[in-house]
Amino acid sequence: MPAMPAPRTLPCLLLSLALLPVAATAQTDEEKRAAMNAAYRQYQELIAQGPQMRAQAEAPAREAYELALEVLGDANATTAALAMNYGNVLADGDAAARVLEQALEISENLHGDDALELIDPLMALGDSATAHSEFADARGHYARALEIADSQPEPDSFLGAIIAIQLGTTAFSLDRPREAIENFTRARDALAAIDNDIARVRLATANFWIGRYHIQQDAPAEAIAPLQEALAVFERFPEARQLSVNSLTALVEAHETLGNVPRPPPMCRISAQAPARRPWSIARHSPTPCGNRVRSMCNSRWTPRASCRTHRCPKAPNRNSRRPCAKP
Repeated sequence: MPAMPAPRTLPCLLLSLALLPVAATAQTDEEKRAAMNAAYRQYQELIAQGPQMRAQAEAPAREAYELALEVLGDANATTAALAMNYGNVLADGDAAARVLEQALEISENLHGDDALELIDPLMALGDSATAHSEFADARGHYARALEIADSQPEPDSFLGAIIAIQLGTTAFSLDRPREAIENFTRARDALAAIDNDIARVRLATANFWIGRYHIQQDAPAEAIAPLQEALAVFERFPEARQLSVNSLTALVEAHETLGNVPRPPPMCRISAQAPARRPWSIARHSPTPCGNRVRSMCNSRWTPRASCRTHRCPKAPNRNSRRPCAKP
């Protein structure tokens, strides 16, 4: 007969039993990590579809962040990044601030109080505060981000310009005009030396706000050049249509304040539903150049009949409708 195997000793049996929970826990962590990655991918796919999917992205962003806390802990750069994702899609301003503050705290614990890694959560906090009209809070976050950027051994002029624009717009909202123009001018000077489309759009943004500053300071003549430069850039990018409308609105305001008789701009569009009332007028908050509230920019009282043109409006209810120029 074959020999019977020797019975396992008690110490070996206890060791085997002690290892079982460890193996089970390792498997659970692996599953959580996979779920975290899947939730993050779902968040990315939703965000890629545009801002209209922001509400739908909230659930997977929360799941990814909460799983990161369990799997990676609160002393991990990935956890901080997932916290920012979650905070950026939260509609409630107070809830967003709490989550983004957690992201900032994690980054501070990992990198110190003056590291570049703090700029992303600080900018996210500033953007969230701005979106909820908490301009004083936003100013504090942007100011700290700019201080960190400037304190680096080799400061990045582009990064500093981006932050300066945000800080300037916040100062503008808080009626701090001197601080606003200092930041807009700094951004303009830095971005003018950078030759790429992103820098050009940011430069146009700085010029737009410089124009708005001069209008606010009752100097409309000084607003025209920067606003024209901004409009010329924004018109090249379809995604900047609203910025084009805003620039044109400000440019119209500057011309009308001066009593000028300007030519109709390239964006002149006639809405089928809006009567011609005054030259170059456009609703302040119209979503597109062809919105229902847009007014005719061609008016024979202000421009010769030969120079007045009408155009099809792709957004008008009747695509083939045209509005003739007013008679002299």
